[in-house]
Amino acid sequence: MISIVFSTIEEFAPQRNGLLTLMCSMCGSQRGMRLFVAVNEAVNNALFHANRDLPEACVELVAVDEGASLRISVRSEGDGFEHDLRADPGVFSDFLRESGRGVQIILHVVDEVSIEESGSIVTLRMGKDDSQRRNSSIPS
Repeated sequence: MISIVFSTIEEFAPQRNGLLTLMCSMCGSQRGMRLFVAVNEAVNNALFHANRDLPEACVELVAVDEGASLRISVRSEGDGFEHDLRADPGVFSDFLRESGRGVQIILHVVDEVSIEESGSIVTLRMGKDDSQRRNSSIPS
């Protein structure tokens, strides 16, 4: 298990390369990159929407190796954010629309998404490909 706590995008930024490496090593390069994109969207939602009115509030990112998949949870201390877990491909045709794209990107790129506590916890799962299942685990 890996746990990272931060309260700004600047605090999160130095962790990104290590997370990308971890995700690609565990899920394969394409699936790992897709998970990385989703994690960045979840982190942005936590920092800029859920914690919007709480500048000192923290976000916690936890990565857990579940054997056949990698689970990433992003938890914010704020009030969460409005969300809709129904896939809406039309959201991508309206680039002027400011709301809803992040969750839609997440829905389209990972294997499983759950959003709990009114958007305060976003959990993403990405299955490993067969070769990654045998050869990788999260370092202690």
